[in-house]
Amino acid sequence: MDTAILAGIVSSIVGGLIAIVTAFFSSSFYAKQTKAELQTEFESRYNTKKWEVYTEFGSLANDVFASVKAKSTAKSMPVFSNKLLTIAGDLWIVGSSAVIQSYITWQVHNAQVAQGNRENLNNENLFLFAEIVIQMRRDLGYQSDQVTARDLLAVYIPEFAKTT
Repeated sequence: MDTAILAGIVSSIVGGLIAIVTAFFSSSFYAKQTKAELQTEFESRYNTKKWEVYTEFGSLANDVFASVKAKSTAKSMPVFSNKLLTIAGDLWIVGSSAVIQSYITWQVHNAQVAQGNRENLNNENLFLFAEIVIQMRRDLGYQSDQVTARDLLAVYIPEFAKTT
């Protein structure tokens, strides 16, 4: 065989191999980049949903405290219960373990009080409710925040304000 033909064949094979290797690494890089972009998009949507659920919970708290001040809690309770069920369902998806555990603790306490198996001493249910909000704040990024349940409650009930 002629050397020129052999050189052409070898050159073609080497060029083809380089093209295959380049295509493989390019597609591998593209796949990793696409996966990272999809993960970022998922996390963004997840955090947006979490923000919506947590702010809805805060809005419900505001409505409850407003109804207490207006002495219309009994009339508003069915609406509050329905909203709370919706939020609880959303917590299944976006709530951190600390948020869910705080919510469960609050629910169990309220059930025990309602059944007469426990007294609601020192507004414990309010403090447990505020603890849910604290855990939500932590889940949203306020990790080193020093706010307490008493601080949050004082926003609505001045008697809870710290006195120094």
